Amino acid sequence: MRSQSLLRGILTLLIVYFSTFGMTFNGILIPELRWMTLFILIAGLVTWRVTHYREKWLWYRTPLDLVLVGWGIVIGVSLLANVDVWRRSATAIWFVLGYGLLWYMASDWLSNKRLQRETLIDAGIMGGLVIVFFGYLQFLMAFTQNGDIARVGSLVGNPNSLGAFLLLLLTLIIGRALMLKNKLGRRLLWVYALLTGALLGITFSRGAWIGMAVSLFILFGLNLSPQFWAKLRPTTSRAKAVWVMGGVVILAVGIGATLVLVQSFDLAGRSLGLRTEIYTNAITIFEQSPITGHGLFTFGREFAEEQSQPPRQPHSHAHNGVLLVMAELGLMGLLLLVISVGVVFLIMRQNWREASPQGRSVLAIGIAGSIGFGVHHLLDFPAMMPLIALCGLMPLLLALIPENPKPLKMRWRTMGHPMAMAIASIGFIGVGAWSSAIYGDYTAILARPFGEDADMTYAQAGDALQGVIDRDPAMAWYRNQQAYLYGLAGEWEKAIVAYEIFLSQEPSHAIGWANLAHAYSQLGQYDRAIEAQERAVALTSDFYPFRFILGTYLEANGDIERARTVYESALQPSLTVWSVWEATPLRQSVLATAELSDSHYLIIALDEGVDDNLLALWQGSQFVDEQTSRASMLWLVVALRTGQPVDSAQLIAQAKARSQTVSDETWVLWGEMQLAFRNRDNDALEALTARLEEKITPQFSKEDIAFATNVPYFQFLSTSIPRQLLPDIFNPLPDAALSRLLD
Repeated sequence: MRSQSLLRGILTLLIVYFSTFGMTFNGILIPELRWMTLFILIAGLVTWRVTHYREKWLWYRTPLDLVLVGWGIVIGVSLLANVDVWRRSATAIWFVLGYGLLWYMASDWLSNKRLQRETLIDAGIMGGLVIVFFGYLQFLMAFTQNGDIARVGSLVGNPNSLGAFLLLLLTLIIGRALMLKNKLGRRLLWVYALLTGALLGITFSRGAWIGMAVSLFILFGLNLSPQFWAKLRPTTSRAKAVWVMGGVVILAVGIGATLVLVQSFDLAGRSLGLRTEIYTNAITIFEQSPITGHGLFTFGREFAEEQSQPPRQPHSHAHNGVLLVMAELGLMGLLLLVISVGVVFLIMRQNWREASPQGRSVLAIGIAGSIGFGVHHLLDFPAMMPLIALCGLMPLLLALIPENPKPLKMRWRTMGHPMAMAIASIGFIGVGAWSSAIYGDYTAILARPFGEDADMTYAQAGDALQGVIDRDPAMAWYRNQQAYLYGLAGEWEKAIVAYEIFLSQEPSHAIGWANLAHAYSQLGQYDRAIEAQERAVALTSDFYPFRFILGTYLEANGDIERARTVYESALQPSLTVWSVWEATPLRQSVLATAELSDSHYLIIALDEGVDDNLLALWQGSQFVDEQTSRASMLWLVVALRTGQPVDSAQLIAQAKARSQTVSDETWVLWGEMQLAFRNRDNDALEALTARLEEKITPQFSKEDIAFATNVPYFQFLSTSIPRQLLPDIFNPLPDAALSRLLD
């Protein structure tokens, strides 16, 4: 018992560390945490091997030995078929190897009876307390500040990933409560379960909700035998009334949850079409290489070829485990996935038949958690985060490792198995230390040219990165950041060389092509600038600033007719208020062909301070029907200029309540500035102007393209300079009207 208490404490601390820092994306991106996590993993592997040999443990086969060998073969074949992206796949293979080692290590502890399954469950339950606490703290802070029920990510970060974590945690809590005989312990666990379930609802992760429903259905179905239900059968009229009321409550909750789920698809950014579009593109990616796929961890790269990024959000996975395997590993991976799922279900069935009554209680947790986790991954793929992948290992261990495993007997296996574990461990540690050392140098150099205490120029930092690149030349993002630094320094020849190498490795990175085009234009090489910008436009069909930039290069190169055609394709109704349309005669002539609306003339009038006909323009504009911060602030200014009675404080409060984006916040500040100007409140005007300038002034510490840093962050697992486009590249605010008024 003492040894189990010690193990429970150690495992709890590890779960707390991994879930708060070590295995989240932030933990991987921060070099110091990355090293700490690696040292913990090394200590765990060494402790395992030393304990195994000192206590003369036996080596046992695990139920997934052959399946894991199959996955190794499939991944290897796909890697050989896609050698050009081997560095991307190598990153993913390192993580997969780590998961495999943890699987065998935990299996060894369980099979040799040195770790009890209840101890593992209890550690997971106690470790989850920290995540639940900070989840509610985050929720309360957002609610008290804005009065809104915001989605939370706790220390995990992403709400969908938190949903997967809570799904498994809730399964552990309820499963353990059904096992306990102590009334106080059961009651505490049920309270914990209610708090965890409510937090799961707040995440608004619909995939996790569905996975949780499946998990609970299976958990209760496996735990509650016919005899149990017979004991619960009501025999008195009072008990019958309680059962009826309970049934009504459950039915009402089910109907309410279904309605919320259905209505959620009407919310901005949460529609069903967004997910189905990703699924459609995933199938297209699969069709391009149906046998071997494009290689592990390459979905984000291929997805950028199918969807305009920017303005759309990059994604590193297909939000569906089956489609992700198809896209990255082809039919080979799909076939093995089907076999793997079949093997898992067969093993679960066999273990259930052979298990003792106490063992079945634990098995029920493992089976329910594994299936619920799998269902969630048919609607999303949070296991891209290492923490969630590790969480998924826990129910699999509980479900698949039998109570009485069979030791290895054949000599080649008793010798080969530990040898394979040793080689895998050495490779995992060696590669992890090598990549972490290089990454640490990379992040240190990247930070040096920025800030008040900068001790390097941009050019010097770019030169210093060459040492990092020489040690890991296939890591494309290091080259991208070197090119960016050279561009900031005006070292255009060096920037061009670096960008060309980067784009030969990552040809779907549209921002890289736009930066390369800008570098060529600075040297007057407009033919090459046009060629590079055309690549950027081809990748970003929905991002009209890139089209406009292409038109400027064509115009500068004297190709007036092509420039006119490109300008016309960029002249969308909502973008006619860009002031750059008035900069040259050619652009003015293009603008003259557009059918301009009252909305256009309203913004022009507000910008130029013309009050004539302002009220009529407002009434004929699109803004009059909008329920947005923008509409509230525009009406405020129109009313002030035309002398209409208006409650300024109420309109500003309304705009703040509707604010959801940075553009909304900027509109509110603009409206407050106009009010302060009208009231001749110079102090307020000065303060508001400073806040507005801070909000809109380009800074290297802020993204200039929404979600652009997700490309290295999620797809390369590397940090980067948040600002992506080189200075002087035309990149107006996403809201064209706001861009004009703040120009």
